[in-house]
Amino acid sequence: MLKNRILLTLVRLANFGMHVSANRVELPPFLTHSMVAELASSSRSLVTHTFRKLHDQGILDSSKKPWVLENFSALQESLQISDIPPY
Repeated sequence: MLKNRILLTLVRLANFGMHVSANRVELPPFLTHSMVAELASSSRSLVTHTFRKLHDQGILDSSKKPWVLENFSALQESLQISDIPPY
């Protein structure tokens, strides 16, 4: 599922971000919708749509840089994958 690829890409990108608290991560400031789309082998429009849904759920704030994963554990739970590889 394409949406899962985008979510998994965000989880992996969180490893390069700044962990502000246990459940909040600032993603690298150089990220763009196009970069996430390329990393997830998806389209930019689907990334934008997925980001909007994540924003509505209170998981991601992408209104300004750096983008912030406000609820990292909810992002991981939305993937519904029990053993996400660490790479």
